Amino acid sequence: MRVLHVSPYFAPAFCYGGPPRTILGLCRAEQRLGIDVSVFTTTACGQVELPSAVHEPELYDEIPVFRFPLGLAARFFDAPQLPKSLVAQIQNFDLVHIHCLWNLTGWRAAKTCIHAGLPYVVSTRGMLLSGARRHHAWRKRMLFPVERQVLQHASLLHVTSEEEIADITGLRIRCRALTIPNGVELPGDIASRAGTFRSEYGIDERTPIVAWLGRIHPIKRLDLLAEAFQKVKTSPMPILVLAGPDEKGFRAQVEPLFRPLGDSVLWTGELDSTRKWNLLADASVLVACSETESFGMSIVEAMACGTPVVVTETCPWREVESENCGRWVKHDADNIATAITELLSDLDRARRMGERARQLVLKKYSWDSVAQQMTRAYDKILAEGRGREA
Repeated sequence: MRVLHVSPYFAPAFCYGGPPRTILGLCRAEQRLGIDVSVFTTTACGQVELPSAVHEPELYDEIPVFRFPLGLAARFFDAPQLPKSLVAQIQNFDLVHIHCLWNLTGWRAAKTCIHAGLPYVVSTRGMLLSGARRHHAWRKRMLFPVERQVLQHASLLHVTSEEEIADITGLRIRCRALTIPNGVELPGDIASRAGTFRSEYGIDERTPIVAWLGRIHPIKRLDLLAEAFQKVKTSPMPILVLAGPDEKGFRAQVEPLFRPLGDSVLWTGELDSTRKWNLLADASVLVACSETESFGMSIVEAMACGTPVVVTETCPWREVESENCGRWVKHDADNIATAITELLSDLDRARRMGERARQLVLKKYSWDSVAQQMTRAYDKILAEGRGREA
C-alpha cells in the first residue's frame, strides 16, 4: 500500500504543538507495518522556514518528505507548488491522508484528489471541536463552506475522541467518522532517567514537581493553572514546571499571573525529546487544563512514564478517572488545586495510580496498535473502491 500524508507542517516543526509529533509517530509506525509512506508538507516552522525539497524528498527519520515553499498567503499555509507535484505524482499513491483543517495545504490536496478520483482520509486533529472553533470564530464561520466540502468528499474522517464525533454530527457533516487515538513512542527505561531533570535544574529530591507541558497559547488556559497553583497547600511546597514553546509572545501576557508564586515556578521553554522524558520521569503529577483538547499528547506521555495526571473535563480523558490513573475534574481552579493537593499528599497512592497509567498506555496507546487500526481503515476504503469499480 502506498500512502501519502499531507500536512501544513511536519517534523521538525514542533513549534506547532502535537500534530507534527503525532503525524510523525503514525508515519513511523505505518512504515514498520510495511506501508510505503511519503509526506507532502510546507517549509513552515514558526518564525523561520525550513529548506525546501520540491523535486527530491529529504529523509526525516527514514521518511521521504517533500517540502514546498510558502506562497503569499503564508498564514494559511499556502504552498502553490504542492498540488502541481501531487498531480504529477498521483499515480504513485493508493490513498492520501490529509491532516489538520482551515488551511490551503489541505484544501488544495483534497481538490486534487477529488479531480483525480483518489480516495483521501482527513484527520481533524481536534480542529472541529467547539472550543477550537471559537478561536478566530468569524474567520472559521466564513471559511466553513469550503471546509465542509473537503470533509464531505473524504472517504473517512479520523478523530481522536468521541466528543469530536458529536461535534461532527452537530455540524451536519455527512461523512463516516472513526475514532482512533493518538499513540505514544514509549520512552524505554524510565528508572534510568530518575533525577536527571532535577539535577539539571537544581531541584531538591524532596520537592514535588507539578509538570505542565504544551504550547504557551490562550487555549491551554495557563491563567487557570496560575490561579489553581496558588491554592495548592502541601508541605514541602511543590515546584510548577512550565515547559513548551511560546506562541506569538503569549508568555509575556500570562507570566505576570505566576509572579506571586516566586521561585515555585520554573519556565523551561521548549524541551527536546530527551529533556521532555526526563521531566516526566521526575514529575510527581502532570496537569492539563486546556479550554478544549481533542486528545492531549502530554497526558498520554506522562502516563507512559508512570506519572499520574490531573486533567479537566474539557479534555477527553474520562478514562483517567475510570481506570484510577489520576483525577478528571471540573474546569475550575478549586477542583484543579484540590486534585493536585490530594495526589501530592499521598505519594504512595499517586505512584500506584502512575503504574496503572503506564499499563493502560502499554495496552492501548502504543503507535503500533494505532497504526494497525489505521491500516485496517485504509484497507476498507480501498476495498470499497475496488468494489465500486467491479
